[in-house]
Amino acid sequence: MSGAGLALGTVGALALATALRRRGSRAEVKQAVWRQGARFDAEAPWEVGQRPLGPVLFDPKDGIGRIGYTTNIDYLGFLVWMKPSEYLTLNPVLDMGVGYRERIAWFVDNMRAGEAFGPPWLGLQPMEYADVDGKQDVPVSFRVVNHEGRHRTTALRRIVGDVEFPVYCTTNDGSRARHLSARALLGAEVKADKRSKVGFFDESFVIRRFALEGVCYGERS
Repeated sequence: MSGAGLALGTVGALALATALRRRGSRAEVKQAVWRQGARFDAEAPWEVGQRPLGPVLFDPKDGIGRIGYTTNIDYLGFLVWMKPSEYLTLNPVLDMGVGYRERIAWFVDNMRAGEAFGPPWLGLQPMEYADVDGKQDVPVSFRVVNHEGRHRTTALRRIVGDVEFPVYCTTNDGSRARHLSARALLGAEVKADKRSKVGFFDESFVIRRFALEGVCYGERS
């Protein structure tokens, strides 16, 4: 092999190794499926969808557009399984003006190419509290007040359809996972961001499947 060929091969191998470190080995990446009582590693990469349309890869620690909340969600908050349409309904409508199609196309192209993205996130404001399971002032209902991930969620739906996936959630009142209760989260109402209201309607979502401190709770379909 010539020197030039060796150099090219070395560079290619290094690039491949870097990509694998960034994306993780696909053989080791799990599907983001909720299972009652099962453990879900929210800090490891996961994927949504099956071939030929998917999968779409998410990485809480190294994905594009990741935020700090997603790297330690088992301490900071909890996961909620919902459909892309439900996530988008809870948040302000995307600006569909100049550049909208290009932005969505960029996400779709990179997801199909195997790039990992940070998981979508919701910032929640507790609306009501109760004493539950020996804990005082446990949040039992919420309002969306912040978000990250509308473009990638829109792209996800275009690729794999309106399938459930885990959304990372934290509260803005200082509550951490240890302050929450699985009993209180099951059936809890999450009201849409006030900026997402259409006419007289106030959209909401009811938590049915979630993970708290790494364990899945909820109702089977």
